[in-house]
Amino acid sequence: MNNPLKWYSKEIKEGPANSRELSAPEQQVILQILDLLENSNIAWDDRVLKNKLSNELRPLFDEIMHALIHVRGFITLTGLPSAHDKYSTDVIKKFLLAFCSNFGSPLIQNKNDDLIFDVKSIEGMTLDTRDSRGPYVKEALPMHTDAGAILGMYCLASADVGGHTILASSRTVHDEIQKIRPDLLEVLYQPFYADRRGNEAAGTPPYDLSPVFAMHDNELRCQYHQPFYNDAQKKFPELPRFTPQQIEALELFDQVSLREDIAFETKVKPGSIILINNEEILHGRTTFDHPENQTVRHLLRIWLNTPQIKHTFPSFLGYPG
Repeated sequence: MNNPLKWYSKEIKEGPANSRELSAPEQQVILQILDLLENSNIAWDDRVLKNKLSNELRPLFDEIMHALIHVRGFITLTGLPSAHDKYSTDVIKKFLLAFCSNFGSPLIQNKNDDLIFDVKSIEGMTLDTRDSRGPYVKEALPMHTDAGAILGMYCLASADVGGHTILASSRTVHDEIQKIRPDLLEVLYQPFYADRRGNEAAGTPPYDLSPVFAMHDNELRCQYHQPFYNDAQKKFPELPRFTPQQIEALELFDQVSLREDIAFETKVKPGSIILINNEEILHGRTTFDHPENQTVRHLLRIWLNTPQIKHTFPSFLGYPG
């Protein structure tokens, strides 16, 4: 029996839509919540607020979790406010926390205790800048996973040129590597050191150690971020050096995950949120740019844990708060 979480790009392009436009009644509930947040000091985790969302949008939340766990591992919701609407970014952040807390627990993302992270490029920063992170740069990002069980990206403003999200099924990548080079697949089940980019807790090493692939309760799990493996090699001479087989295995993973028949490309537009099962789906991004004095690409990132998706790996991309 085919597993819908194992897919190729053609199936996504030709299959049922993976975006879901909010209905008029759903939008009305969301606007009521936003107005409440805009005009009062109510906290995002206020019980009254959460109960209203849960009671009135429960079918939507169930649909989201079904898509993440039993269908393709991702879903895009459209019909939300964008940067050009009347609500402030702070209000939308509170809404995002309240909305997503109905199907997950938000995770701290850094030493500032941020539950929402602004994905916005910093002029002049590149992937080669020390302790830089993907959200700060305009360059293309290789395929990777984030921390937690679910990744959410709410688009306030998109780039004029580029900035497309790339998705791939980690099950498909795994099985294709098994066909091509089973010896290198074995290497990817062995642990790799990964730089924590300054987000380690006090008194803990500045790096983590975990494999790319692992089996958990007879289910395949994947966690991958090659730039962090490479940076650990550069910054920590006391760590073991990559073996030739490890280098070859990581290069093959990158090649396979970006193959045209495997990777699916989409652009998340303003007023949309893409939700991704981080245990099943790899994501990357194309290079982007925007003319001076135009709206800057701005997304809000949230990481969630949920008992419905068992997270297997240490969260080396996140802050252990």
